[in-house]
Amino acid sequence: MAQQMKFCRKCGKKISADAKFCRYCGFKFDVTGSAPAPRESVVQSGSQAVPEPASMGNVADKIALENRFDAAGIAGERPLGDFELDGLIPENVKEEIQKVASPVQALINTCGSFFGGTLKTFITPKTWIPLIIIAILWIVLPGMKDSDSPIVKALSFLTFAEGGLNRDTAGTLGGIIGKGTVAAAWASIFTGGITSAGKGLGSIFKGTGEKRGILAHIIGFFIGISLYFAFADFDLASAQTAMAGISGAFLSLQCIGKREGPWYELAQALTSKVKDGVRMPRSGKAQSLLTGNAIGFAIAAAIMAL
Repeated sequence: MAQQMKFCRKCGKKISADAKFCRYCGFKFDVTGSAPAPRESVVQSGSQAVPEPASMGNVADKIALENRFDAAGIAGERPLGDFELDGLIPENVKEEIQKVASPVQALINTCGSFFGGTLKTFITPKTWIPLIIIAILWIVLPGMKDSDSPIVKALSFLTFAEGGLNRDTAGTLGGIIGKGTVAAAWASIFTGGITSAGKGLGSIFKGTGEKRGILAHIIGFFIGISLYFAFADFDLASAQTAMAGISGAFLSLQCIGKREGPWYELAQALTSKVKDGVRMPRSGKAQSLLTGNAIGFAIAAAIMAL
């Protein structure tokens, strides 16, 4: 009849069932000859504390458990139950985070989105009333530009009615884009634009915890001023054209607040960094560019208004 065997709780070696000492490590059993009551110990592996099985009858389980955590520590992983933190982020999400269009592609997308968004604005029921009113005023007010009526002047100011008038082909195109910017700003009021602009303004002062850049602020500032004068024309810019700058600043703040949209995509592309062949976004720099852009629009409009 085969002799009954048991395992030493300290070293895991197989010993006879009636042994009072382990002949391998010297561990002492109780006086009855049986192993002490099972207790839960801890296996230390780096910075991880892992419960040891109460029964060491299966020593192979213990060795496998220790090796699994040691291997994880060597590989630089951080075990979390049966999951690794790195594995909690799906691959498709990583690709989406890393995917940023090139500046040229983003510019093309922005231009396409501008005209597509303008069309969409005209077919969105919430914006029909303000856009119809603005369209009528754009037709009527240019013929009354010499009027001294305060009402006419106020309406001309609020709708940027003089945009694109008495200018060459390029100037007319700039004025049309400026009018589209003003129309988009007014229409956005009915689709949550004020809330988004408020969030954007707040993040300028409070920040978002991301690293921002002075150079991006400066570049954005001059972009804002340049766009305003492209909308209004440098020679024709006046208090009556300041609404183009106000609208540009308002829409820039919305982009900062929402952190999305074609203008935000363009800002991300212009401030992105290529690493290992992948164009990576730098949201702090993108926010800085848009912040400078809003400031440039606002200062240009303020100067013209004064």
